Amino acid sequence: MGLNPLFTLVLLYIGYKIGSVLGMIFAVPVGMIVLNLYNAGAFDYILDDVFILADRLVKLREPEL
Repeated sequence: MGLNPLFTLVLLYIGYKIGSVLGMIFAVPVGMIVLNLYNAGAFDYILDDVFILADRLVKLREPEL
């Protein structure tokens, strides 16, 4: 399938915890879809917003001199 074996094991474990054997069956295809969406840049705006928010929170917590 071209998927990293460790990533596949993580998906199988998450699928098992969420939905037993049926969750394990659906976890790998869903994980592949999410990974392909990430590689295509579908989450770029969301990640940029999270990084901007984190940067502003760090600046807010820094003491002013």
